[in-house]
Amino acid sequence: MPNKRHKRNKAYNKSVTTTIIGQLLISSSGEKEQIDRLMAKFQSAKRMAFNQIIKDGITKREDIEKYIKARIPSLNTRYMRDAIIEAEGTIDSQKELLPVYLEDTEHKLKKSQTKLLLYESGKRKARRVPLETVVKAIKKRIDKLTQRAAKLKHHIINGTIPNIVFGKRRNLISLQKGLLTKEEWKHLRTNSFYSRGDASKGGNLHTRIYYNDYRDEFKIRIAIPQEGSRCRYIYCPLIIPKEKRHTRKREVLISAIQNKMAYSVRIIRRDHGYEAHITLDEEVYGSYVKKIPHTVAKVAGIDVNVDRIAVTITDKKGNFLKQRTFYCHELEYVRTGKRNFIIYHTIKEVFEWLKSQKVEAIAIERLNFKQDFDTNRRLNRIFSNFVRKRIYDAITRKALREGMYIKPVHPAFTSQIGKLKYARQYGLSIHEAAAYVIARRGLEYTERIPRVLVKQIPILVDKLELKAAGAKEAARKKLLAQIRVLKNWKKYSPVNTKHRWKLWSLLNKLESLLCPEFPTEGRSGINSKVAPLTGACPRTFAIGKGEVHIRTVVGWDAYGNIQNWYGWHKPLKEVNVVA
Repeated sequence: MPNKRHKRNKAYNKSVTTTIIGQLLISSSGEKEQIDRLMAKFQSAKRMAFNQIIKDGITKREDIEKYIKARIPSLNTRYMRDAIIEAEGTIDSQKELLPVYLEDTEHKLKKSQTKLLLYESGKRKARRVPLETVVKAIKKRIDKLTQRAAKLKHHIINGTIPNIVFGKRRNLISLQKGLLTKEEWKHLRTNSFYSRGDASKGGNLHTRIYYNDYRDEFKIRIAIPQEGSRCRYIYCPLIIPKEKRHTRKREVLISAIQNKMAYSVRIIRRDHGYEAHITLDEEVYGSYVKKIPHTVAKVAGIDVNVDRIAVTITDKKGNFLKQRTFYCHELEYVRTGKRNFIIYHTIKEVFEWLKSQKVEAIAIERLNFKQDFDTNRRLNRIFSNFVRKRIYDAITRKALREGMYIKPVHPAFTSQIGKLKYARQYGLSIHEAAAYVIARRGLEYTERIPRVLVKQIPILVDKLELKAAGAKEAARKKLLAQIRVLKNWKKYSPVNTKHRWKLWSLLNKLESLLCPEFPTEGRSGINSKVAPLTGACPRTFAIGKGEVHIRTVVGWDAYGNIQNWYGWHKPLKEVNVVA
């Protein structure tokens, strides 16, 4: 098993950051007031450090500490340094996100400009409101995005960051509208403090956690700094959930406490009480690899979608073995708590199946999570990358914990290649075929153009030449460029690394021109384009007294026989469709 091999080879050992959320049981009102006072001081020190760095340009921590100490003398040095680290982290994260924000804004701007051209040219018509209103709204959006892009470029060039609101911008807007009082605003923006971990200080000096093995209970000690004297301590029970899905986190926390490993704690005040967010490094035996070892017998390709996870297993030579789809349709509309619950159980089911199949490595797309939003709110929610990122993170973390190898691969044209090449051959859906391509790409196999598609290229050339003869100048140039690529298809073959996906991209665009005898999809329950003679959809058929499930049905031949890709035949009159 991979776990045993990894334990012998220390070079494979990695760690992942794990956050455990616990509930503090504080009964005394005096203790609550002391913790609230500490939160207010900590957040004030954090804002002071932020302003010193941004406005005054002071970067030395010693100078910032002196400034804070003169104004908050009751806050000790360690809490001050934690506040400075928090302020520096906020600034660094904003600077790192500026290029991402700029790229997203430019993409939205380009999308809005394209939409405006479609409406002004008459290619797209307004439905519910007048055309003038739609054009005016799009122009207003373009102006807003242009201004935003200019501001972001200015910050990137000058090394500055946009204005930041401590305590959430929406709360500040509520304060300005009179929906919040000044005291409520202060209460909302002073709701947490942070204590960094230190292995030399027993794990954490100011917020230390204890574990009672006999009672199976946790307890936390919070240090309250005092001016001119030593800290006073507040002890209170810490509730860590005991449900089965939290068992591993409890074990990791107990191990960290017993071994005096470093763990950071953030205490947050909520409406229902106080929470402790404990962050620590968990040792795992899986690893990211550039090349899957030749000793691995089975590799799984995973295609992540918002409503389903498709998994296809191959052997080490890239041959198809098994596939399965795990559905999670509710992720499109449920709230965060329910969403996390569904993701957890779906990923658990995926890896239980992979372990039963003795899979040792997974290949997964190297996704770039960009915000590709439009003006449609419903579609924005469905296609939000947040859900996909949650699933992606859950898969990689689970694989590392299970001791598997992870090979990230380029996501280009996995669905298109799977649809055109493997969907019909193995009777797969588009997502399962994409997962098969991902698995083969993880094994570093190049996807050649199949012979059945090569035979279609002359037909495609004839159809494009016929279209180009009666097309306008701009469309004609585009069609002629496509014809040149198809005539010289060997030059653009995927074997040539310079043009790895150019031919696949063109064939995908010309899919509608393919002959009806060439099916471009396997079994798929949504938007299927299967021709009558080449259908491939799973059915349950009753033959005689029993029932048999025929999965790889390709279609019906000219004599009325059901035929699958293995060439098995059965007279249609003896087969009655049940489902």
